[in-house]
Amino acid sequence: MSGHICRSDEKITYVTNDFLPQVIRPANIVPVVINLNSASNAFGIIFEPTTDTITIIKTAIYLTQFSIQISTISSPPPANPTSLLTFELLQNGETIIPSQTSFHSNHLDTAYVTSTLLPQLFHKGDKIQMVLSSPNPIPADTLLQIDFASITIFDIDL
Repeated sequence: MSGHICRSDEKITYVTNDFLPQVIRPANIVPVVINLNSASNAFGIIFEPTTDTITIIKTAIYLTQFSIQISTISSPPPANPTSLLTFELLQNGETIIPSQTSFHSNHLDTAYVTSTLLPQLFHKGDKIQMVLSSPNPIPADTLLQIDFASITIFDIDL
């Protein structure tokens, strides 16, 4: 298994941030995997940057949360498409937290997406990805830019 293994004694198992913009367009196949950066403050995690996949190496219950800043570069009138978007975390290719997100906007073309912090059992070997899961297909003439994406995973003892 290739990738970066990170270790720490802290309860925050994995934090990733990405400040490299990613453009999403109608030609992208949904679900679209969101680009991430390397792991930090991690224990029990392997991050594979070529596939933007987090691999769990310790079975446990985790709290997961993600946040995204997205900008609309172009969209057909009359509406901004961000209200139609759904972001999810996938576990082994299946939805683990469906649409538990809220959108906040302070500009006409920029939205901030945050997910609810929910417990999830992950097993050793599970693969986690953040994706844009809808709309499918992405509307014609729509260009979206992911400005920032972050996943935080907390190891909890129950």
